[in-house]
Amino acid sequence: MPSTIYTLGYQGLSLEAYIGILKEYPVSKVLDVRAAAWSRKPGFTKSTMQQGLHDAGLGYRHLESAGNPFRKEESENILEKYRDYLQKHSDPLEAIEAEIAMAAKEQRSVCMTCFEKDPAHCHRSIIVEFLLERNPRLHVVHLGNEDDQLSLI
Repeated sequence: MPSTIYTLGYQGLSLEAYIGILKEYPVSKVLDVRAAAWSRKPGFTKSTMQQGLHDAGLGYRHLESAGNPFRKEESENILEKYRDYLQKHSDPLEAIEAEIAMAAKEQRSVCMTCFEKDPAHCHRSIIVEFLLERNPRLHVVHLGNEDDQLSLI
């Protein structure tokens, strides 16, 4: 059976609602793929989010290297720049793959997270593209959309 990775953007969610969505799925750990694990949104700074997830029985890992270093730029090509970045830096992908493999051993999954609700407007979609190139059997599920989930495979 192929491994699964979930993605979830916290835009428009409270930490309680965010955790509620995660608890509906076999997620064991959240992989925070923001360059800086800080947010103006209450509950989503690194320490607060980590504690809330811990209290809910979920792990947390901040993967700063997977963050989009171009996120603050006023450019239409931010996602393309991130795609170029990942072509030169495989360490974020390797770290995510290792987390997927560890979770799969326990028949669980991980969930990549950052702010944007719609993965099409987020660098999570680029990470997913690269992960699928490396492992076409990977099952990807985006949570939190109107459809509740959009599966790429």
